[in-house]
Amino acid sequence: MKFYFIRHGESEANALNLLSNYITSPYGLTDTGRGQAENAAEKIRGIAFDGFYTSPLPRAIETSEIIRTINGLPVYRIDRRLAEYGVGELEDKGDSESWARNEALWRDWFTHGQTESRVPGGESLDDIIARIREWLDAVKAEYVDPAANILAVTHGGVMNAALPFILENITGEFSHRYHIRNGSLVVAETSPDGLRCKVWNNEKIE
Repeated sequence: MKFYFIRHGESEANALNLLSNYITSPYGLTDTGRGQAENAAEKIRGIAFDGFYTSPLPRAIETSEIIRTINGLPVYRIDRRLAEYGVGELEDKGDSESWARNEALWRDWFTHGQTESRVPGGESLDDIIARIREWLDAVKAEYVDPAANILAVTHGGVMNAALPFILENITGEFSHRYHIRNGSLVVAETSPDGLRCKVWNNEKIE
């Protein structure tokens, strides 16, 4: 089974440098983001997908709609487990202090191993990993064909946070160094050892 993860195109929140991660976020794609979604559609053209899922945030749904229209894919399913990580009281903030607190949270997770750390009202790394694992397990249970292809449009933060703990050949250091760009593709494939990354940021992984 192969999982194709695509980060949404550039959003208005990205352009405004805002932490806007909850499903109530009103921000859609910029013109640049729509172009990135079109490019992402081209990268997966010709692949027959057995399942198509998206985060409920507008920027992910808009990206999914562009991909669906260009490639003639079936209607996607919206799944809250693919949403961006919750930033709690930092939501809709873009000042330097808020970004510094967000960066400190990531240091807690990946430098100090404090995976239970969270901003008040937000998610911990443990929370993020648990819901992505839950989604993966549900998909694997539904699509028993080992050759199934699954497409998921989601977010850079949640992928950079969770995938190093889910993909056997990706480390936290690698994920931190190579942040997943807007419109970029990550491909993972099941193996006897678990899920292994085949493509990261559109680049093949050996």
